[in-house]
Amino acid sequence: MATLKLKSGSDLFIKITVKDSDGAAVDITGGTIRLKIAKNLNITNANAEYFDSFTSFTDPTNGIHIETIPDSTTAAWTPGDYQYQTRYIDTNPYVRDEDVDVCEIEQNLQDDE
Repeated sequence: MATLKLKSGSDLFIKITVKDSDGAAVDITGGTIRLKIAKNLNITNANAEYFDSFTSFTDPTNGIHIETIPDSTTAAWTPGDYQYQTRYIDTNPYVRDEDVDVCEIEQNLQDDE
């Protein structure tokens, strides 16, 4: 994952790619991906700025899902740094966490559209 930057009130696109320890894509068909974005990941999921689970994916056989968080959601976030993390849970249930990374929200100087 990489640091993301966007203006408040803009759509946020997060590309999630699940790979095994050798770096090969994992077929995520039948699994679940969870995405959490928060000022501090130690808070509960219910208190996070964004938390959702997905079982339908963009390209499951190649381990890829692109999640779109709409502008109406990001508009409510105050400018600053947020942490985000994804978790993949397969049918075993084997859990694989991606590294925590940063989403930087900047003040949007344009009017809402």
